[in-house]
Amino acid sequence: MIRRALSLISILTAFLLAISSQHVLGQEPPREEYDIKADWLHIFCKYVEWPKPSPAGDQVYVVGVLGPNVFGKYLDDLAKKTANNKKIVVHHFPLVTDYKPCHVLFIAADDMTEKRLAQALEKTKDTPGILLVSDTEGFARKGVVFNLFKDGNVKVEMNPDAAKRAKLTLRSQWFNIPKIITVVKD
Repeated sequence: MIRRALSLISILTAFLLAISSQHVLGQEPPREEYDIKADWLHIFCKYVEWPKPSPAGDQVYVVGVLGPNVFGKYLDDLAKKTANNKKIVVHHFPLVTDYKPCHVLFIAADDMTEKRLAQALEKTKDTPGILLVSDTEGFARKGVVFNLFKDGNVKVEMNPDAAKRAKLTLRSQWFNIPKIITVVKD
């Protein structure tokens, strides 16, 4: 358990150092916002525990994007990765009526985001095991578990109450990274 906690902290620290050093030293162009956010989706697959059996199955991690595909090619990159020895499968759901069960559901930002959040919360409220993620200001307080936002670098708001309602277990190490993760309540 301690080794796993140190592993997450080490990974996140290395991740942030790599991002900041590339930008500061000018060795490589700064990473694009949605490339970094796709990496966060990968990290969520590794360090969140889902109830068994999961509505999306237990053989792979299913990551869905609801709304416009704001990730572009980075969704393809995510689909080439694994987490905890499971393949990551990515689906794009333009409309909430297209939604199929998944482990992680990212609610994409555009002019329909508020409506899409309400629809996603309604659609998933009786189904445990769906990690809702967004990148819209204030959504962590409105029911998503993780909200990715840009404040210089990409940072994370985490709502443990939303995780509990979704029957997801957030490992304790998520609470020990205060410079990266802000804990919020409904």
